[in-house]
Amino acid sequence: MKKLMILLALLAALTLSLTACGGDAPETEEEIPLSVVEEEPADVEEPDEAEENAEEPAGEEEEAPAEETKEETQSAAKPDSGSSSQKPAQKPAEKPAEKPAEKPAEKPAEKPSQPETPATVGQTLKGVFQANPSGSALTVAQRVLDHESIPFMPMAMEVEPGLLNGFGNTEITGFAEGASFGPAIGTIPFLGYVFTLDGTVDGSAFCQTLKNAADLRWNICTEADELVVTQSGDKVFFLMCPEKFA
Repeated sequence: MKKLMILLALLAALTLSLTACGGDAPETEEEIPLSVVEEEPADVEEPDEAEENAEEPAGEEEEAPAEETKEETQSAAKPDSGSSSQKPAQKPAEKPAEKPAEKPAEKPAEKPSQPETPATVGQTLKGVFQANPSGSALTVAQRVLDHESIPFMPMAMEVEPGLLNGFGNTEITGFAEGASFGPAIGTIPFLGYVFTLDGTVDGSAFCQTLKNAADLRWNICTEADELVVTQSGDKVFFLMCPEKFA
């Protein structure tokens, strides 16, 4: 539209210049009718459409910087991830791992109590002697015979140093008093002694003499199973007997 106005102005100026020079020009020249001048701009519309089409990209180019400015603004608004001024996000403190509940220590299975082995005849009567060795040799011997485990008719008597029953040909000496005890019937392999030492021999040596001289088969018909020799004070206890009474 602007170019059309400029074109009309140029035509008007051209007309005025021709009019001013009309005296010199031959009379035969014909004046350009205004209608022709006015109709010429209709043929110039093609450049206007091209101009309008050309102006449209210019508008798009003008909008592009606006978009770039918008992007720059947004990029400026975003914090720089690599900036040293920005502190790294702190992770929440991790809770310490909970330990699994400890199982109570299992107690070892208790072994079934085994029945106690009953004491033998010799160990039982040895305990009777050790419980009360005081008194004379005969008194202690009688105390042993009074125990409830004795199943036979017992008897006790005093003895003197020398050859004693159950020791073969070995003489037993070194005691001040002695007592022998056993069953009234000689077929039971049971024979015991209680000695009170006179102090002329050592107690352990005296006991060893009894062990070495003892004959478990002193009774021709039977044989003893057990031999017990022990000392308590000046008293020595000696016994040959079965392991248990039938």
